[in-house]
Amino acid sequence: MPAPAGATLRPACELDLGPLVIAARESLREEGRPDPFAGDARGFRRWVRGRVERARVVEHAGRIVFVGYADVQRPEGWLIQ
Repeated sequence: MPAPAGATLRPACELDLGPLVIAARESLREEGRPDPFAGDARGFRRWVRGRVERARVVEHAGRIVFVGYADVQRPEGWLIQ
């Protein structure tokens, strides 16, 4: 499916780490899981940094509006966070 008009899809880069950390924290919160950032912020950022190369961002009007990354490889394909 193509990105909406005016939006661009691109691979994430190191500069996107902040939004990727926020998205990972929100994903865990929605699952009702503890926030690992609260106990080990540096370790959690390091964990997310290890997924940057598998991440994609959608930008619209100069803002990141969506982030996602391939998190776990399963036999049927990748789990996207």
